[in-house]
Amino acid sequence: MTISSAGTVVEKKLINGCITVNAPNVIIRDSKILCSGMAAIYNNSTGLLVEDSEISCEGRVGGTGLTWQDFTARRINVHACENVIWAENNVVIEDSYLHDPINYDPVTDPHTDTVQIPSNATNITIRSNTIYGNYINKEDFGNSAITVGGGTSNILITQNLLAGGGYTVYCNQPGPGQNFRITDNHFSRIFVSTVGGFGPWEECKDESQVTGNVYHETGQAL
Repeated sequence: MTISSAGTVVEKKLINGCITVNAPNVIIRDSKILCSGMAAIYNNSTGLLVEDSEISCEGRVGGTGLTWQDFTARRINVHACENVIWAENNVVIEDSYLHDPINYDPVTDPHTDTVQIPSNATNITIRSNTIYGNYINKEDFGNSAITVGGGTSNILITQNLLAGGGYTVYCNQPGPGQNFRITDNHFSRIFVSTVGGFGPWEECKDESQVTGNVYHETGQAL
């Protein structure tokens, strides 16, 4: 499906395929999108709202559930992707369940992240979600629940339930991003006692504002 008319509303649909949005202020709600292509929903415009919907990449290596900028995702359930959500500029993700990225396969070598925030990303808010990275066992897990590249600005990760991956949150930055905040999140041991295979986070503790983050099961500060 290619959407080219501003303000289009897609509602209560089962879509066996992928969506490209080329018009502003589109709404996709109360729908299920099953896409085995590269991007289940690819936003190439502004003001996209996706809410109360389920998205599956159907296990596609290289598949992304929702990408790449200028969208709000609210109360969505996204799974079975290599990158569940790619968030680059002007993105809000809230009250959603993002989980079960594809399993690692040494043949295809997927780099699984549930939320991928690339280098130089700006204006990203991730709040009040449950976000699980891939974790099978101590020899088999994905990259992260949330990974953040370098040179970012105005990033807020707050009040989420997080678990899985190698490092559950991986802040791959040479130094603090501008206005970079990880606050009041709960890191769960639902998969493993270390939260992620290697630990709850890496290269995050020296960032500009990292406060109020606790182990979910005990309330102990990270």
